[in-house]
Amino acid sequence: METLSLLEALSQVRRYQFAQIDGLPAERRIVIPKGFRNHLHWQLGHNIVETDNLLFKLTGERQLPTAFQYYFANGTSPKAWIGEPPSWDELTELLLSQCDQVRNTIETDNYESALQLAPHLYHEWLHAGIINAMVKLV
Repeated sequence: METLSLLEALSQVRRYQFAQIDGLPAERRIVIPKGFRNHLHWQLGHNIVETDNLLFKLTGERQLPTAFQYYFANGTSPKAWIGEPPSWDELTELLLSQCDQVRNTIETDNYESALQLAPHLYHEWLHAGIINAMVKLV
């Protein structure tokens, strides 16, 4: 698979996620549907954190503050949050803008870095499906 198509696939899944949650009222964003461990706010943050983890793997540098890991890393749950997580507006902005960070990293690195993106896309689409289901349930 070519690097460009991998990068376009990341942009596509992010636009899809954004379309699912765009205009969703604040009270619906934090409802944890029956059978789920988290809510839509967590889902967005989680995808952003996992992409930051990918960038860290490629560059050795985190782009996000450490607090993002506390709130949204794998295995976390909003039920255990203490304090205020990053805002919905910050997350929706990062959801789209983070694609440029990935593109810049891969374009300035090499083809091997682009190959790291393929399994990440699977993860993104998996969570896009969860977001789709959650939107219908809340």
